[in-house]
Amino acid sequence: MRFPIKNMAKKIRDTAGQATVEAAFMIPVLLTVVLLLIQPAIVCYDLVVMKSACAEACRLASEPGSNDAAYIQDFVKRKLSAVPQAEIFHIHDGGCSWDVKVDGIGNKTAAVTVKNKLKVLPLIDVGLHAFGALGSNGELEIQASSTQTSQPGWV
Repeated sequence: MRFPIKNMAKKIRDTAGQATVEAAFMIPVLLTVVLLLIQPAIVCYDLVVMKSACAEACRLASEPGSNDAAYIQDFVKRKLSAVPQAEIFHIHDGGCSWDVKVDGIGNKTAAVTVKNKLKVLPLIDVGLHAFGALGSNGELEIQASSTQTSQPGWV
């Protein structure tokens, strides 16, 4: 005849429920890590699209005979339409809120600057606010610029 006390001691030493405890700890940690990695990916995507649009606009603005700033700004805004209209990518207040500045149209050297504001994800906004990197409305402002000459110096 077996005593139930021995069976209970064996069940207490068993580690079958350990995975449940580990999952209860690891799932929030993994979700927090994913959340912390998403924001830099969003900012990098925005910067890549903005830098590409600036470089193409510089090529267009540095061409001899280019003199229409509104056309170049529309060209840049059309390229920037690749950025989703979600507030975590780009805050779209009514009209187009991209700040596009074109300098040196038709000159030897052209420069294009694009500014963007975006809303920061939770947890990251606390850190950025502590470092003073956020604006007055809790928005992060990013900027991309490009400068290009129409003809290289060696020519």
